Amino acid sequence: MPRVAISLGTSSNPGPYGYDGPGRLINAYAESRGAEGRVPFPLYVIEGLEALATLTGGAGVRAILALESYAIVVAGRLVFQVDEAGTATVLGGLPSDGPVYLARNRRSPNPQVAIVCDGTYLIASGGVLTTVSDSDLPPPSSVVCIDGYFVFSCSLGRMYASGVDDGETIEALDFATAETSADALRCVARRGRELVAVGEASIEFWSNTGETNFPFSRGQSVEIGCLAGKTVQPIKQTLVFVSNQQDVRILNGYTPEVISNNAVNRFIRDTTDKSTLFATSWASAGREFYALSSPSGTWVFDASTGFWHERKSHGQDRWRVSVVERLGDTLLAGDASTTSLYAMRPDVYAEGSDPIEWEIRAPMVHAFPSRMIMNALHVDAIPGVGLNTSDDDNETPRIMLDTSEDGGDTFGGERQISVGTINQKLTTVSAYRLGLIRATGRVIRLRMSADVVRGLMSASADLTRLG
Repeated sequence: MPRVAISLGTSSNPGPYGYDGPGRLINAYAESRGAEGRVPFPLYVIEGLEALATLTGGAGVRAILALESYAIVVAGRLVFQVDEAGTATVLGGLPSDGPVYLARNRRSPNPQVAIVCDGTYLIASGGVLTTVSDSDLPPPSSVVCIDGYFVFSCSLGRMYASGVDDGETIEALDFATAETSADALRCVARRGRELVAVGEASIEFWSNTGETNFPFSRGQSVEIGCLAGKTVQPIKQTLVFVSNQQDVRILNGYTPEVISNNAVNRFIRDTTDKSTLFATSWASAGREFYALSSPSGTWVFDASTGFWHERKSHGQDRWRVSVVERLGDTLLAGDASTTSLYAMRPDVYAEGSDPIEWEIRAPMVHAFPSRMIMNALHVDAIPGVGLNTSDDDNETPRIMLDTSEDGGDTFGGERQISVGTINQKLTTVSAYRLGLIRATGRVIRLRMSADVVRGLMSASADLTRLG
């Protein structure tokens, strides 16, 4: 009987009806190995989360900004200063639960960290949190720092600038107006040394020309807007955002190019309250990621491959992480719904006390209009090393295999297959007598929650085609 390669997929992009789309990667992603690799795109499990700090009195982590030796963290309505050891100190509180924006200036030895939340402006500096009340500054909605200036977005499309490295000095005439379109500002952002005014229907790019009052001058603009300000994130030395066309775009120069696939676009479209969309981005080991979340799910873009995958935490519809920020050698990850602050690490195989439940749904196997018999399925698992613990799932890890004959709507016939014991670093997972594949095809699903097996190399099947 012929043995044929079975694709495990490289990206999540399920179709709207099951039968018409490729597979899904949940808590797993494809990494390029190129022509010299054993396979071009092996699949790996996402990084784990190691408990770092409990932010007592706080709630879900809303924002993080790292400085040289500590980070400012907003959790619930409290503002914390957290050092690299995870020691957290409460600095004060915020008045509301709205979106939070953080930025720092160049003041030394104690930089000023601007905190903007629902029209309130505070400064954290030297372990002290101060509310800034300045009649010359209307209630701000976001903040960014460029060339030492704090720049605030406010109502009527106005942007105000502080003094250089002086967040407490704002003059009534130190403003300009984004005027390309008659739209409201979603937020202000930074790209290199450009100030980016992100509006509902347009995006403007400003540069520091040293003008009197407001030091930035308008340059290029594009006729595309942003759906939710908290989706704007830096990646690959530019910005990624959810556009008002209900897709994800990256600014390539001054061209907003679509990077989302159809499944991600449907995710955005089906989010009833678009203001609940938010994103975070981070870099690790030379790779950059953009994670887009709503209460109903999380989709992650891998900039090194252009592929998307999904993330779900145990017992949740979405990934528990709200924001990722690098502090020294540590990637800080805030929990969206608890008081937990984590270190995100590739050598950690769980999320705190919860398992990482990874799932791979391979693209549909079919020979339409013919039927087939699947006599065996073989999968190379890596590394397949069991842990010497009393937990049987970790001591002798297993892959759960089941199949769907209706395009992935329902699955049945689960089998548990061992993937290796202690010191066994590569094994072939095989299942036999998998029965008839109808003309409409079969979806193969592989799942695992053990703390040990970190990925899959390839798969093949022994198939007999029926006339």
